[in-house]
Amino acid sequence: MIFDNLSFKPVWAEGVMLSQQHFQHLDKHLQSEMAARSRLSQKVPYGFYRLQFDESAIAKGVVKLLAVSVIFKSGRLIEMSFTDSDALTYELDDGQQSVTLSLALATNHAVSDIKGYPQNGQLSAYQCEFVELQDEHDPARGKEVMVAKPKLMLIESSSSQSFIEQLQCAKVITNEQGEFAFDTHFVPSLLNVRVHAPTFSRLNSAGNILNAKYQALQSSRTQMGVVEDFGPSDLKQFMLLQAMSANMPYLNHLLLSQYTHPEDMYIAMSTLLTQLAHFEAEQQIDIPPYQHDNLGQIFGYFESQIQQLIGSISTKRSANLPLEKLSDSMFEVTGFEADQFRNNEFYLAAFFEHESTQWIELFADQVKVAASSQIEMLIASALGGAELTHCQRPPSKVSLKGGYEYFKINASSAAWAQIKQELSLRIFVPYSLQSVQIELVSVTK
Repeated sequence: MIFDNLSFKPVWAEGVMLSQQHFQHLDKHLQSEMAARSRLSQKVPYGFYRLQFDESAIAKGVVKLLAVSVIFKSGRLIEMSFTDSDALTYELDDGQQSVTLSLALATNHAVSDIKGYPQNGQLSAYQCEFVELQDEHDPARGKEVMVAKPKLMLIESSSSQSFIEQLQCAKVITNEQGEFAFDTHFVPSLLNVRVHAPTFSRLNSAGNILNAKYQALQSSRTQMGVVEDFGPSDLKQFMLLQAMSANMPYLNHLLLSQYTHPEDMYIAMSTLLTQLAHFEAEQQIDIPPYQHDNLGQIFGYFESQIQQLIGSISTKRSANLPLEKLSDSMFEVTGFEADQFRNNEFYLAAFFEHESTQWIELFADQVKVAASSQIEMLIASALGGAELTHCQRPPSKVSLKGGYEYFKINASSAAWAQIKQELSLRIFVPYSLQSVQIELVSVTK
């Protein structure tokens, strides 16, 4: 038979002579039972839920722990606050480039300094202390009670787990100024992401980026009209809004909650990222598995991917340039920038209600596109401007609108060279097409 603290509980019965071993075993049994319940009923049930260092001491080469609340992997729960004189400290060596520190505790249940017990130098998890406690029913009655104070240690992290259990709690680096500083990208094992300010700040910033996009999509939804009238661009925005609507309320709940387990944040962000990635064909994501002891890498990945994905999705591959109507037959665009001509192609989008499609050929032949200074001369001499080519299948980068036809403006003509020089253009529409609706569209090359 193999004895263990969890399966065998102490028995109280008449005639049993109680000894310290009975209560020691009861203590271990209850602790083992609670740890087992946590492992079975909760997400990863170990880590820090309070961690406070003296930020001013680090500049002096000392890591000083002022308060900690932690559950070790064994299930032992420790909550302690320290005065300045008894705070846990770690002295840093001059010239040390980086060091990862762990909070450690002996794996046994031994208590040192108990009077009458041999002091054999054994590493112990607790230290004997005496405190004066009042009677709950009569405060005037006091009694000195022996208690066990956890003997926490702040040590350099080690792969060895012999005789001690440890959890990494901080990483110290030498910054560019040659001073010691906490590495804000290091994230300890957490039970609540809020307790690590740098991590929660980055997660909150990522959430703000997502919320800005989400709110912009919600605002633009009213301008899209009914679903039946959606063009390809509207449909993409609508589907993107659907994807974000399914995830943003839960993500916002986690960001606002006072207690958020990192695995909950992992599930919310990985689900949202996976759905957003479908909207960018070039975007390949490989969500890493959840690693409770490597949260820095996990959340760093989410942060970079969110910025990249939202930036890519938000970047307009095509944009409509405002046309100023000078008359029923003349439109003008001014205020171009030189970079627009280097980095973009230009199209005319035209909508014309007509029973036949013959107007498309007429539009390409008779609509003139030229620099503002040249357009009148071209009309008078019946010369053509920049050549227009009808696109039966416009490029995928163009945000298509239902019912519109698209005409590419030839960028290799002399007329286009003059447009680039003047940074303005005019569009002439003949009388037979003056009811046409025209838009000038720029598309990233």
